[in-house]
Amino acid sequence: YPNTFYRVSVKALIRNDKGEVLVVKEHQDKWELPGGGLDQGETIHDCLIRELKEELNITNDFSELFNKIETQYMPSRPDKELDFWKMSMYFDVTIHGDFILDPSDELTDARFMPETVLNELYG
Repeated sequence: YPNTFYRVSVKALIRNDKGEVLVVKEHQDKWELPGGGLDQGETIHDCLIRELKEELNITNDFSELFNKIETQYMPSRPDKELDFWKMSMYFDVTIHGDFILDPSDELTDARFMPETVLNELYG
Protein backbone atom coordinates (compact mmCIF):
# COMPACT_ATOMS: atom_id res chain seq x y z
CA TYR A 1 0.00 0.00 0.00
CA PRO A 2 1.34 3.44 -0.86
CA ASN A 3 0.26 4.81 2.51
CA THR A 4 -1.03 3.28 5.74
CA PHE A 5 -2.68 6.34 7.29
CA TYR A 6 -6.33 5.56 8.06
CA ARG A 7 -9.16 7.95 8.80
CA VAL A 8 -12.30 6.41 10.32
CA SER A 9 -15.59 8.09 9.52
CA VAL A 10 -18.88 7.29 11.29
CA LYS A 11 -22.11 8.05 9.41
CA ALA A 12 -25.71 8.08 10.70
CA LEU A 13 -28.57 6.78 8.58
CA ILE A 14 -31.60 8.51 10.12
CA ARG A 15 -35.08 7.94 8.68
CA ASN A 16 -38.27 9.87 9.37
CA ASP A 17 -41.80 8.39 9.62
CA LYS A 18 -42.14 8.54 5.82
CA GLY A 19 -38.99 6.43 5.31
CA GLU A 20 -37.01 9.39 4.00
CA VAL A 21 -33.34 9.71 4.99
CA LEU A 22 -31.62 12.71 6.53
CA VAL A 23 -28.83 14.15 4.38
CA VAL A 24 -26.60 17.17 4.97
CA LYS A 25 -24.32 19.52 3.03
CA GLU A 26 -21.10 20.78 4.59
CA HIS A 27 -19.87 23.98 2.92
CA GLN A 28 -19.65 22.14 -0.37
CA ASP A 29 -22.04 21.13 -3.06
CA LYS A 30 -22.32 17.48 -2.06
CA TRP A 31 -25.05 15.78 -0.05
CA GLU A 32 -23.98 13.10 2.43
CA LEU A 33 -25.15 11.36 5.56
CA PRO A 34 -24.54 13.21 8.84
CA GLY A 35 -21.47 12.16 10.78
CA GLY A 36 -17.74 12.61 10.71
CA GLY A 37 -14.34 11.51 11.86
CA LEU A 38 -13.78 9.33 14.90
CA ASP A 39 -11.46 11.07 17.36
CA GLN A 40 -8.60 9.28 19.14
CA GLY A 41 -9.97 7.22 22.06
CA GLU A 42 -13.60 8.00 21.19
CA THR A 43 -16.22 5.25 21.01
CA ILE A 44 -18.47 4.97 17.98
CA HIS A 45 -21.51 5.92 20.09
CA ASP A 46 -19.71 8.96 21.52
CA CYS A 47 -18.66 9.99 18.01
CA LEU A 48 -22.27 9.82 16.83
CA ILE A 49 -23.38 11.85 19.89
CA ARG A 50 -20.77 14.52 19.14
CA GLU A 51 -21.40 14.67 15.39
CA LEU A 52 -25.20 14.82 15.70
CA LYS A 53 -24.84 17.61 18.28
CA GLU A 54 -22.23 19.53 16.25
CA GLU A 55 -23.98 19.25 12.89
CA LEU A 56 -27.69 19.14 13.76
CA ASN A 57 -27.99 20.24 17.40
CA ILE A 58 -29.60 16.87 18.23
CA THR A 59 -29.25 16.10 21.94
CA ASN A 60 -31.89 13.33 22.16
CA ASP A 61 -30.97 9.84 23.23
CA PHE A 62 -30.68 7.44 20.32
CA SER A 63 -29.72 3.90 19.48
CA GLU A 64 -27.56 2.71 16.63
CA LEU A 65 -27.34 -0.56 14.71
CA PHE A 66 -24.40 -1.40 12.46
CA ASN A 67 -25.34 -1.30 8.77
CA LYS A 68 -22.16 -1.60 6.65
CA ILE A 69 -18.53 -0.63 6.27
CA GLU A 70 -16.60 0.65 3.26
CA THR A 71 -12.91 1.36 2.72
CA GLN A 72 -11.47 3.50 -0.05
CA TYR A 73 -8.11 5.00 -0.95
CA MET A 74 -8.17 8.81 -0.94
CA PRO A 75 -5.42 10.40 -3.05
CA SER A 76 -4.13 13.79 -1.99
CA ARG A 77 -6.08 16.89 -2.87
CA PRO A 78 -4.15 19.95 -4.04
CA ASP A 79 -4.47 21.53 -0.56
CA LYS A 80 -3.26 18.39 1.26
CA GLU A 81 0.05 16.55 1.12
CA LEU A 82 -1.05 13.17 2.41
CA ASP A 83 -2.81 10.28 0.73
CA PHE A 84 -4.84 8.16 3.12
CA TRP A 85 -7.28 5.31 3.45
CA LYS A 86 -10.79 6.18 4.59
CA MET A 87 -12.92 3.62 6.40
CA SER A 88 -16.58 4.65 6.60
CA MET A 89 -18.82 2.91 9.10
CA TYR A 90 -22.56 3.32 8.55
CA PHE A 91 -25.15 2.94 11.31
CA ASP A 92 -28.95 2.93 11.28
CA VAL A 93 -29.73 5.49 13.97
CA THR A 94 -33.07 5.77 15.75
CA ILE A 95 -33.58 9.10 17.52
CA HIS A 96 -35.75 8.69 20.64
CA GLY A 97 -38.41 11.36 20.99
CA ASP A 98 -39.16 14.30 18.76
CA PHE A 99 -36.42 16.58 17.50
CA ILE A 100 -36.31 19.71 15.41
CA LEU A 101 -34.07 19.70 12.37
CA ASP A 102 -31.73 22.56 13.32
CA PRO A 103 -28.54 22.60 11.18
CA SER A 104 -25.52 24.23 12.79
CA ASP A 105 -23.11 26.66 11.15
CA GLU A 106 -21.04 23.62 10.05
CA LEU A 107 -23.72 22.86 7.45
CA THR A 108 -25.10 24.73 4.48
CA ASP A 109 -28.26 22.58 4.37
CA ALA A 110 -29.97 19.56 5.94
CA ARG A 111 -33.17 17.83 4.86
CA PHE A 112 -34.99 14.55 4.56
CA MET A 113 -35.00 13.08 1.05
CA PRO A 114 -36.44 9.89 -0.48
CA GLU A 115 -34.33 6.82 0.32
CA THR A 116 -33.40 6.55 -3.37
CA VAL A 117 -30.93 9.39 -2.74
CA LEU A 118 -28.65 6.78 -1.12
CA ASN A 119 -28.15 5.11 -4.50
CA GLU A 120 -27.16 8.45 -6.00
CA LEU A 121 -24.76 9.22 -3.14
CA TYR A 122 -23.22 5.84 -2.41
CA GLY A 123 -24.16 3.57 -5.34
